[in-house]
Amino acid sequence: MRGITLVETLIYTALLGIVLSGFIALAMSASGLWTKQTVQGAVNSNIQQIQMIMAEQIKTSARVIHPLAGTASTSLALEMSNGQEFIFAVKDSRLTVKTDSGVEYNISDAGIGVGSFSVTNAGTLGVDDSLRISASLAYLASSSREFSFSAPLLIVITKIN
Repeated sequence: MRGITLVETLIYTALLGIVLSGFIALAMSASGLWTKQTVQGAVNSNIQQIQMIMAEQIKTSARVIHPLAGTASTSLALEMSNGQEFIFAVKDSRLTVKTDSGVEYNISDAGIGVGSFSVTNAGTLGVDDSLRISASLAYLASSSREFSFSAPLLIVITKIN
């Protein structure tokens, strides 16, 4: 009866090590790809959420208070049809809306930073307001540069007075 030699054992162990390290590398790569897609999805989802909320509020507002036609600002103030005032601005890297009663709501999610928020009113005084809203959204919760992700936000809308 013939047993397994030491050389055969070493060869089998080496082959098993190669196969296992291949599986581990594949699993780590898949995990990294999933994390990167999750980060990108979170930023893109916030962009869509902000675009939807701001466009709806602008469309249903009675008028644009600030910025005045022909000017730019880092905030947007709207007078709603019920007389209430909404002010959109960035506070602590989050896009917020504040009502004239002092209540403040976060529009962007935690972990998503909003920077370079700018509102330009290209309209002319007494005529329709034409707003161009831009910002940059970035994933802040990443401890690795590999998973950092940012994307631009752009809303162009005309408020017919």
